[in-house]
Amino acid sequence: YRPSLNRCVHCGETELENYLFDIALGGLLCSECEKIGKTVQRIRPGTVEILRLLLNTEISRLNTLKIDHTIFNEIDRLTKRFVETHLEKKFKSLEFLDEIKNNEDI
Repeated sequence: YRPSLNRCVHCGETELENYLFDIALGGLLCSECEKIGKTVQRIRPGTVEILRLLLNTEISRLNTLKIDHTIFNEIDRLTKRFVETHLEKKFKSLEFLDEIKNNEDI
């Protein structure tokens, strides 16, 4: 269930100019493979770097990371879609947490 963030999930290309993430395929796509993806979305380079950092940092050290609000929101949306797609299940608890978070923003 770990996303592929260092090479194109389809062809293996390591030189990625744009950051295109395909939820269904589970990772980044190069610009040549973009057309084969069905659930492709562009993500910020900073988001990719933070995701790499999160996946390679000991869990006990994660609370020391400072993440930009915009990147945090992008990771939040991406992670939810990724988990729901690969587990083929919607989580009512996530919907509930989103509701609470949206009410706090008011």
